[in-house]
Amino acid sequence: MDFFSFYDSEWSRLEDTDKLFSQIDPIDGRLPIGENVEVVERSLPMYESARILCLTSHKWEEGLRVCYLTHQNRLLRLNGTSPPIHELNTLAPIKITEENVLYYLTFFCFFVRGEEGPFYVVYDLADKLLPEAFSEVHSTNHLGSPTPSQLFRGPRLFGQDNNGKWRASAMLHYSNAVFLADFLVSANGMLEMCEDQVLLSNLPCRINAPLTPSAGIV
Repeated sequence: MDFFSFYDSEWSRLEDTDKLFSQIDPIDGRLPIGENVEVVERSLPMYESARILCLTSHKWEEGLRVCYLTHQNRLLRLNGTSPPIHELNTLAPIKITEENVLYYLTFFCFFVRGEEGPFYVVYDLADKLLPEAFSEVHSTNHLGSPTPSQLFRGPRLFGQDNNGKWRASAMLHYSNAVFLADFLVSANGMLEMCEDQVLLSNLPCRINAPLTPSAGIV
């Protein structure tokens, strides 16, 4: 089963960026694109024609990725909230299958943020977006606690319930904690976190992957 990742081979460089940059510069009305901005793109398995664009620059703040969903002539800014994804789910439309539901879960949880960042589905302890020391850290308030690698369990799918919703569970790294969460995923892309259990808290590391430039940037 494949999962959404910024590091897999499906991404390709977007060479002709002039039209895109003319539409979005300055990003969010405050971040000039400038030089040294790279754009990569890829398709998404739950949509027939929509794609995702990811902009990065070594001159931006650490970890910043500016991402857009594109469908026909529409650009939808992924800003940490759910409306852009639900809009595309209606426009494209979304097609959730047994083969792509865990991919969609990973994608949705990364791009729809809480106050402390992404609900990052841990599908591979070697994933480059995880903090380097993540797999072997202990809770700072309990040094005898297990490590994420000892607790690791990849995302799992448990079929559909009586209402046709896909049932899944996943290990999440959110803020400085690790959770095990159960989800329901509807055919229209609505996602419910039904239950969660804290496995580890007060970890000395967090994911640094902002989607929007800092408020101080002008």
